[in-house]
Amino acid sequence: MERVSHSAPEPVSEPASEPASEPAPESLRTFDLFEDALASARKTASSQGYSLAIHRRQTNSEGVESSVRLRCSKALKYVPHDTGTHPSKKRRTKTRKEACPFRLLISRDADGRWSIKPSQNLAAREHSHDPDSFGTFPADRGSILRRHSAFILAQWHARVKMHQILTGLRHIGDPDTCLVRGQDIANFIKAHERAGLGGKTSIQRATR
Repeated sequence: MERVSHSAPEPVSEPASEPASEPAPESLRTFDLFEDALASARKTASSQGYSLAIHRRQTNSEGVESSVRLRCSKALKYVPHDTGTHPSKKRRTKTRKEACPFRLLISRDADGRWSIKPSQNLAAREHSHDPDSFGTFPADRGSILRRHSAFILAQWHARVKMHQILTGLRHIGDPDTCLVRGQDIANFIKAHERAGLGGKTSIQRATR
Protein backbone atom coordinates (compact mmCIF):
# COMPACT_ATOMS: atom_id res chain seq x y z
CA MET A 1 0.00 0.00 0.00
CA GLU A 2 1.31 3.41 -0.95
CA ARG A 3 1.95 5.63 2.04
CA VAL A 4 0.68 9.19 1.83
CA SER A 5 2.70 11.76 3.71
CA HIS A 6 0.70 14.51 5.31
CA SER A 7 2.77 17.68 5.47
CA ALA A 8 1.83 20.47 7.83
CA PRO A 9 -0.18 23.20 6.13
CA GLU A 10 1.62 26.44 5.40
CA PRO A 11 0.77 29.06 7.99
CA VAL A 12 -1.40 31.81 6.66
CA SER A 13 -0.02 35.21 7.49
CA GLU A 14 -2.48 37.97 8.15
CA PRO A 15 -2.12 41.12 6.09
CA ALA A 16 0.02 43.71 7.82
CA SER A 17 -2.03 46.47 9.33
CA GLU A 18 -1.09 50.09 9.00
CA PRO A 19 0.41 51.48 12.19
CA ALA A 20 -2.04 53.77 13.90
CA SER A 21 -0.86 57.31 14.36
CA GLU A 22 -0.64 58.23 18.01
CA PRO A 23 -2.81 61.26 18.80
CA ALA A 24 -1.48 64.14 20.81
CA PRO A 25 -2.15 63.66 24.54
CA GLU A 26 -4.30 66.80 24.69
CA SER A 27 -6.71 65.43 22.08
CA LEU A 28 -7.68 62.68 24.54
CA ARG A 29 -8.36 65.01 27.46
CA THR A 30 -10.94 67.58 28.45
CA PHE A 31 -10.61 70.26 31.08
CA ASP A 32 -13.04 71.90 33.48
CA LEU A 33 -11.31 75.26 33.13
CA PHE A 34 -9.92 77.06 30.11
CA GLU A 35 -6.85 78.02 32.14
CA ASP A 36 -6.04 74.33 32.68
CA ALA A 37 -6.37 73.57 28.96
CA LEU A 38 -4.16 76.54 28.10
CA ALA A 39 -1.54 75.47 30.64
CA SER A 40 -1.52 71.94 29.21
CA ALA A 41 -1.13 73.16 25.63
CA ARG A 42 1.71 75.48 26.60
CA LYS A 43 3.45 72.81 28.65
CA THR A 44 3.42 70.41 25.71
CA ALA A 45 4.65 73.12 23.33
CA SER A 46 7.43 74.07 25.73
CA SER A 47 8.59 70.46 26.04
CA GLN A 48 8.94 70.40 22.25
CA GLY A 49 10.86 73.69 22.07
CA TYR A 50 8.01 76.03 21.11
CA SER A 51 5.92 78.72 22.78
CA LEU A 52 2.24 79.56 22.27
CA ALA A 53 0.36 82.85 22.52
CA ILE A 54 -3.35 83.68 22.39
CA HIS A 55 -4.28 84.70 18.85
CA ARG A 56 -8.05 85.24 18.94
CA ARG A 57 -10.98 84.74 21.31
CA GLN A 58 -14.51 83.97 20.12
CA THR A 59 -17.82 84.26 21.97
CA ASN A 60 -21.22 82.76 21.17
CA SER A 61 -24.51 84.61 20.71
CA GLU A 62 -24.95 84.80 24.48
CA GLY A 63 -21.63 86.51 24.94
CA VAL A 64 -20.00 83.44 26.51
CA GLU A 65 -16.48 82.61 25.39
CA SER A 66 -16.70 79.52 23.18
CA SER A 67 -13.23 79.09 21.72
CA VAL A 68 -9.72 80.49 21.84
CA ARG A 69 -7.26 80.14 19.00
CA LEU A 70 -3.57 79.90 19.86
CA ARG A 71 -0.65 80.75 17.62
CA CYS A 72 3.06 80.15 17.73
CA SER A 73 4.84 82.96 19.53
CA LYS A 74 6.85 83.44 16.32
CA ALA A 75 3.73 83.76 14.16
CA LEU A 76 4.07 87.43 13.33
CA LYS A 77 6.20 88.61 10.46
CA TYR A 78 9.59 90.00 11.38
CA VAL A 79 9.93 93.71 10.60
CA PRO A 80 13.48 95.07 10.90
CA HIS A 81 13.73 98.39 12.71
CA ASP A 82 17.11 99.39 11.31
CA THR A 83 17.12 98.87 7.55
CA GLY A 84 20.52 100.53 7.16
CA THR A 85 22.48 97.82 8.97
CA HIS A 86 24.22 95.20 6.85
CA PRO A 87 22.52 91.77 7.20
CA SER A 88 25.77 90.17 8.36
CA LYS A 89 25.92 92.54 11.33
CA LYS A 90 22.30 92.22 12.42
CA ARG A 91 21.59 90.45 15.66
CA ARG A 92 19.40 87.38 15.21
CA THR A 93 17.65 86.64 18.49
CA LYS A 94 16.03 83.30 19.27
CA THR A 95 12.66 84.94 19.91
CA ARG A 96 12.54 86.78 16.59
CA LYS A 97 9.31 86.49 14.60
CA GLU A 98 9.31 83.91 11.81
CA ALA A 99 5.76 84.21 10.37
CA CYS A 100 5.15 80.67 11.66
CA PRO A 101 1.72 79.35 10.55
CA PHE A 102 1.14 77.01 13.51
CA ARG A 103 -2.29 77.30 15.14
CA LEU A 104 -4.13 75.37 17.86
CA LEU A 105 -7.75 75.56 18.99
CA ILE A 106 -9.13 75.35 22.52
CA SER A 107 -12.92 75.09 22.34
CA ARG A 108 -15.79 74.67 24.79
CA ASP A 109 -17.73 71.45 24.23
CA ALA A 110 -21.48 71.00 24.60
CA ASP A 111 -21.04 69.84 28.20
CA GLY A 112 -19.13 72.99 29.07
CA ARG A 113 -15.71 71.37 29.23
CA TRP A 114 -12.70 72.54 27.22
CA SER A 115 -10.77 70.47 24.70
CA ILE A 116 -7.64 71.09 22.62
CA LYS A 117 -7.87 70.45 18.90
CA PRO A 118 -5.46 70.78 15.97
CA SER A 119 -6.18 73.37 13.32
CA GLN A 120 -8.47 72.30 10.47
CA ASN A 121 -5.91 73.87 8.14
CA LEU A 122 -3.28 71.18 7.56
CA ALA A 123 -0.66 73.84 6.81
CA ALA A 124 -1.21 75.25 10.31
CA ARG A 125 -0.37 72.01 12.12
CA GLU A 126 3.40 72.29 11.77
CA HIS A 127 5.92 74.93 12.79
CA SER A 128 8.00 76.54 10.05
CA HIS A 129 11.14 76.89 12.20
CA ASP A 130 13.38 74.75 14.35
CA PRO A 131 12.56 74.31 18.06
CA ASP A 132 14.38 76.47 20.57
CA SER A 133 16.40 75.25 23.50
CA PHE A 134 14.78 75.11 26.93
CA GLY A 135 14.93 78.45 28.72
CA THR A 136 14.54 80.62 25.64
CA PHE A 137 11.01 81.68 26.54
CA PRO A 138 9.76 83.26 29.80
CA ALA A 139 7.34 80.35 30.31
CA ASP A 140 10.30 77.97 30.49
CA ARG A 141 12.03 80.06 33.12
CA GLY A 142 8.75 80.47 34.99
CA SER A 143 8.48 76.70 35.34
CA ILE A 144 11.94 76.67 36.92
CA LEU A 145 10.92 79.35 39.42
CA ARG A 146 7.76 77.44 40.37
CA ARG A 147 9.92 74.48 41.36
CA HIS A 148 11.68 76.69 43.90
CA SER A 149 8.84 79.03 44.85
CA ALA A 150 9.18 78.25 48.58
CA PHE A 151 12.83 79.30 48.58
CA ILE A 152 12.23 82.45 46.52
CA LEU A 153 9.27 83.67 48.58
CA ALA A 154 10.97 82.92 51.89
CA GLN A 155 13.95 84.99 50.79
CA TRP A 156 11.71 87.78 49.55
CA HIS A 157 9.70 87.98 52.76
CA ALA A 158 13.00 88.06 54.66
CA ARG A 159 13.82 91.20 52.66
CA VAL A 160 16.77 89.63 50.87
CA LYS A 161 17.87 91.73 47.91
CA MET A 162 16.91 90.56 44.44
CA HIS A 163 20.45 89.86 43.21
CA GLN A 164 21.12 87.85 46.37
CA ILE A 165 18.00 85.74 45.77
CA LEU A 166 19.27 85.02 42.25
CA THR A 167 22.71 84.06 43.58
CA GLY A 168 21.19 81.78 46.21
CA LEU A 169 18.91 80.18 43.63
CA ARG A 170 21.88 79.24 41.49
CA HIS A 171 23.52 77.43 44.40
CA ILE A 172 20.70 75.08 45.37
CA GLY A 173 21.74 72.24 43.05
CA ASP A 174 19.37 72.68 40.10
CA PRO A 175 21.36 73.25 36.87
CA ASP A 176 18.34 74.84 35.18
CA THR A 177 18.54 77.83 37.54
CA CYS A 178 21.45 79.19 35.49
CA LEU A 179 18.82 80.12 32.88
CA VAL A 180 16.91 82.38 35.28
CA ARG A 181 17.38 86.15 35.23
CA GLY A 182 16.78 88.71 37.93
CA GLN A 183 13.82 90.13 35.99
CA ASP A 184 12.26 86.67 35.89
CA ILE A 185 12.29 86.56 39.69
CA ALA A 186 10.79 90.07 39.91
CA ASN A 187 8.00 89.06 37.51
CA PHE A 188 7.38 85.86 39.47
CA ILE A 189 6.99 87.74 42.76
CA LYS A 190 4.79 90.36 41.12
CA ALA A 191 2.47 87.66 39.76
CA HIS A 192 2.41 86.00 43.18
CA GLU A 193 1.36 89.22 44.88
CA ARG A 194 -1.17 90.00 42.16
CA ALA A 195 -2.82 86.66 42.92
CA GLY A 196 -3.22 87.76 46.53
CA LEU A 197 -0.71 85.28 47.93
CA GLY A 198 1.94 87.70 49.03
CA GLY A 199 0.33 89.21 52.11
CA LYS A 200 1.17 92.85 52.59
CA THR A 201 4.48 92.78 50.77
CA SER A 202 4.86 95.14 47.84
CA ILE A 203 6.65 94.64 44.56
CA GLN A 204 8.15 98.09 45.03
CA ARG A 205 10.69 96.36 47.28
CA ALA A 206 12.14 94.84 44.10
CA THR A 207 13.79 98.18 43.42
CA ARG A 208 15.93 97.98 46.54
